[in-house]
Amino acid sequence: MNKVLLILFSLSINCLQFSYAQKTTNYEHCNCTEVINYSNNDNTIRDVEYKLSCTNGLVERGNYNNGNKDGIWTVKNENGKLISSIEFIDGKLNGKYELFDFDGNPKLKAEFENNLPKGEWLYFSKKGKIIKKGTYQNGKPTGIWNTYDSKGKKIIASYDFDNGESLVSSQTKIKKSYLPREDESGEYIIMYYPTRKHLSGNIPFDGNIVSNKEFIDLLNVPFVLMNTITDYDFKITAKVINGILIIEDIKYAENINYNSSNLSFPYIAQTNSPNKLKTIKHSELTINKIKERILETLMVLGPWTSTTNDSFEIHVPFVLNNVK
Repeated sequence: MNKVLLILFSLSINCLQFSYAQKTTNYEHCNCTEVINYSNNDNTIRDVEYKLSCTNGLVERGNYNNGNKDGIWTVKNENGKLISSIEFIDGKLNGKYELFDFDGNPKLKAEFENNLPKGEWLYFSKKGKIIKKGTYQNGKPTGIWNTYDSKGKKIIASYDFDNGESLVSSQTKIKKSYLPREDESGEYIIMYYPTRKHLSGNIPFDGNIVSNKEFIDLLNVPFVLMNTITDYDFKITAKVINGILIIEDIKYAENINYNSSNLSFPYIAQTNSPNKLKTIKHSELTINKIKERILETLMVLGPWTSTTNDSFEIHVPFVLNNVK
């Protein structure tokens, strides 16, 4: 009997050793440590607890289930302020989608159900003013959506989705640069825009120029990428159905020729002086993380207008400190 128990105990220990493993990666350039607790030891992202800790504590935390994000994923800045809380079920956005600025003030309050937007969405300025709002019902925009100026007073774009009619068309001035604060790192960065022009067709209802700025404001750059020299081009294939952007594919591509006549969401930034920058090889997980954040940001820009149900391409040049 004792021999049988000993065998069973040994099998249990071996099973535990096989089922759980941990991988730790140190990012010396930003004093961060990434810890991935695997529920299997084949080093694949299946059933995994993910944690990223930096100088002042835990920055990012979440879980994977069968390789997909599952449960609540949170990101904090180094001051401990929550800057994003996003709910997933089996890799799909399900539940609250909330973003906050560096000081912890609301930036976006939204909700998804099975990857489709739901309920009232509210976007906020740095001073807490509502700068965009509208409602989704049955997975599509309904009623009137408005985008306001930074003071939350003047309507700069308005669209009636029940009647498919533009009420106010945005003709925002086209700027060449922008100086936002990156919410995860807290750094003020210089954004550079390539040559742009107002587009029509498949675009967010408040126009490509306004949504270019919104894309920058809503995209949180992974902390380990800040102050590195990074240069990626992403090509997204998508379509617009019932006012919703449906993303079909995203690919990393080298040297996409920028064309101001094509829809693009450039993120081209100088984050620090050259002597404080690092050239490192980004891990596959880090590259996938920025791809995920780009896709999510495109999904939370609000409703889109379209002239066709056909697929089209979106170019996202993602450049840090390699401004040409």
